[in-house]
Amino acid sequence: QQQQQQQRQTMTDDEREEAKSQLIERVASEYNQLQFYVSQGDGLPFVQNMRPRIERITRELLSGLEATFTRALANDDEAALIQCLRTYVISDQCEGAEELFRRDVVAPFMAERITAEALQRGGPGGLRGVLQSALDFVPERCG
Repeated sequence: QQQQQQQRQTMTDDEREEAKSQLIERVASEYNQLQFYVSQGDGLPFVQNMRPRIERITRELLSGLEATFTRALANDDEAALIQCLRTYVISDQCEGAEELFRRDVVAPFMAERITAEALQRGGPGGLRGVLQSALDFVPERCG
């Protein structure tokens, strides 16, 4: 046990994040199996009694996944993003990833670039400039 503690202390931040991402992915896989079993025994009293626990597990899984996904986006960490997206798929929570991307990447860009002032400019700016900026954004941040 002491050796495990020493190993944890010697891990770098990147290694810790990688281990955390892998753990979340494993939990998502188990969560997916749990959801299948729950759907099979939906009317059973045992399953009904487990609902609060399952909902708590769901919240905790999504919270950890959101934090990992947000950090991966902020750091442009392609490997972590791929792992997060895979985990969203495994847990059937793709809408969560879409919402986070909209909130953390697309919305700030749009709020910054698509303004009344930008649209009112004439010449190379204006509507043409705003549209070009949006077109450039797609391969730059979404590709």
